[in-house]
Amino acid sequence: MCSVERLTARYQRQEDLLWRAFVEEVPEIHAAGRSLTAVQEQLRAAISEQGHRDPEIIDLVDLPDSSRDAVTEATQARADVAALSERSAELTRHAAQALVKDGLSLRDVATVLGLSHTRVQQLLRAPDVDTPQTKG
Repeated sequence: MCSVERLTARYQRQEDLLWRAFVEEVPEIHAAGRSLTAVQEQLRAAISEQGHRDPEIIDLVDLPDSSRDAVTEATQARADVAALSERSAELTRHAAQALVKDGLSLRDVATVLGLSHTRVQQLLRAPDVDTPQTKG
C-alpha cells in the first residue's frame, strides 16, 4: 500500500501586499502573486511540475494574531453549527418515528415538529443510523 505524500504549503502576506508561498519540505517550490487564490493555484502547478503526483497539501496561511484569532473562532463556530445541525436532524427523525409509532398521521407529525409533511416523509425514509441495515 502506497502512502500519500504530504506537503506543507505556507502562505505569507508581504509588506508590498503580495502573497508569497513556498513548500516547507521542498523550499525551491515557491510562488508569488496579488491574491491568495492565484498563489495557491501557482504553487499547486509548481508542485505538479516538480513531479509530485496527487500529494496531500496542507495549507498554512500566516496571519496577524488578531486576524488569526477571529478566523479560528469563525471556523470553530461553523464546525459547531454543522455538528448541531446534524444532531438536530437526528433528533427530529427519531421524534418523527416516535410520533408515528404512537399513531399520529404524517400531517399531524409535521404540525407537531413544525415541518412540512413532505419533509416528515423524507425523514422517515432515511435509514436509521442506530439500526444495522439488513439485506434481504
